Amino acid sequence: MVVRELILPATLLEPIAHNALILHGIQDCVVPLSRSVRLIDHLPDATLLAVPKCSHCVQIECADLFHAEVARFLSQETTK
Repeated sequence: MVVRELILPATLLEPIAHNALILHGIQDCVVPLSRSVRLIDHLPDATLLAVPKCSHCVQIECADLFHAEVARFLSQETTK
């Protein structure tokens, strides 16, 4: 399978009406940052956090930041 076959068209992304948090390592050599930028361009309620000095596994490489941001995001969701 070619990676580009995994890319969802905008027509499938735009109807998603849920808040989303996208964390992306700036030094990611597997998935370019432009893919996450594309997601926030087509998901109306998405937030992108581009993490410096981090590559593909934000949840492992920057675990403290990852957990803090996810906790912050989820706490905002519960107060709505």
